[in-house]
Amino acid sequence: MEKWFNKVMVSFTSAVFLMALTGWIQVNSRIAVLEVQVQNDKDLYQRNSEKADKQMNELMNKVNDIQVKVTELAVKVQEDKK
Repeated sequence: MEKWFNKVMVSFTSAVFLMALTGWIQVNSRIAVLEVQVQNDKDLYQRNSEKADKQMNELMNKVNDIQVKVTELAVKVQEDKK
């Protein structure tokens, strides 16, 4: 009876150890995948931010050009009225 109990306990302990080990391996592999996804998302966000900043700068330059032209036109209109 005692031998049987020892075998059962060894089997049970081994099974629990193997379950814990496989669970730990699965968690680590999922964490590794998430780390890669987070890094990819960060890189994509940075590229999109740089692209948006560049587009915003281009728009601001166009707005500034328009403001200069409007000011020049207003000055010209004022001179023509005199």
